[in-house]
Amino acid sequence: MRRVVFFRIHAVIVTGIIAIFAVSGLPALSQEAEGETESTEEQSILVESTIVGDVDPSTAVTVEDLTLPVDQLELLVKPLTLEELQVEAAAWLLLLKDKVQEISQAEIAIKRQNLAIESQEEAASAVTEAEARLTEAEAKLEAATFGTPEHERASEELEAARQSLREAEQAVEEALEAGAELQEDEALQEVLAEAESEEEIVAARQILDEARKTRDEQSAAGSASYDAATLHIDALDQALIDLEDAEEALEGAVPESSEYQQLSADVEQARATVQQKVEVIFNSGLAPEETETAEELIESEEAEETLEEIAADLEEAEEQTDASAVADGDSEVSNEQLEEVAEQLEGVAEAESDLKNQLVVNVTELQGDRTAIIDRFNVVLDALDQKGGDTTSYRKYIDAVSGIELDITDTEGLGVR
Repeated sequence: MRRVVFFRIHAVIVTGIIAIFAVSGLPALSQEAEGETESTEEQSILVESTIVGDVDPSTAVTVEDLTLPVDQLELLVKPLTLEELQVEAAAWLLLLKDKVQEISQAEIAIKRQNLAIESQEEAASAVTEAEARLTEAEAKLEAATFGTPEHERASEELEAARQSLREAEQAVEEALEAGAELQEDEALQEVLAEAESEEEIVAARQILDEARKTRDEQSAAGSASYDAATLHIDALDQALIDLEDAEEALEGAVPESSEYQQLSADVEQARATVQQKVEVIFNSGLAPEETETAEELIESEEAEETLEEIAADLEEAEEQTDASAVADGDSEVSNEQLEEVAEQLEGVAEAESDLKNQLVVNVTELQGDRTAIIDRFNVVLDALDQKGGDTTSYRKYIDAVSGIELDITDTEGLGVR
């Protein structure tokens, strides 16, 4: 999760000077005089703006609880002076900008995932096609006499099958390239890691439901086995509740604050506890064998390793299916091998699709967070207007970042949003 950094902003009065934020988005910033000292926690910058006075967003009081109800915030800002409201507005602006950056990174990750999934599905389709063509071409080659037109046509069909294998290999390479781009982008990796972590929690909730069903089916209420199972189930249930509480507490904290860092650590510990309780459920035999554990969820690194192995298998298969090898009976490629490769590709695509869908869920939640920030930001701006402040640039920024863009080609993602 990206963290907002509060800056010290020194405003300058200039006739006709530009506002803090243009409609297109980012702050217009320039370096402050070299002679002025700066702390490691606070970067001083000069912002050309219509704001008058010394503005230090880190001193804002209305951002101490980001979940404060709007009606209470309206009461909180009422006694604030114009200068104090300018500080509050700058603080809420930075919070909004940070949230918009989170949303943008997640949307980029979704687009990259879609490209990778498309390549994996194309590869699986090409392998399936190659398998069918190879079976037919090999049968015709065995039945045809060398040098006859029938043999020549069968050889051409075999070459078409090999071309399908090459296309599959190329599609896998494209999927690997898409994955490599994701790996190189630290911000996107952070987004993916968050989505994978959320996937594990979703799986834990499913396991909890399955464990309850298994207990009820296998044991009579009041029996020793029923009571023992209930202890494990209740432990996982409580761990999930504790995680929800930790995440809710984190939502109200100001990013980059010591409180935020402590609450983030609490969330990570709560997630680890959930996984420990899931393991207990599995070890006690309460979860069906077909239930997917957190360890079985394919993560980005594992998907990359699987694709690299598949690419090597396809290259080897293509080399072993030339006409002479098939005619001599030396081809070591079997239909079962190609079926397994196709199944592996479909499995990776399915896992990546699940991860993409979790990213979509995360984006939807982030957009809800953005709306909550804007609602509270507008309360501050309304109060600033009432006391003679200029909120034009802030409101233009809000308008510029408030829209929701939907990729209508991603039908699966649209269903999740």
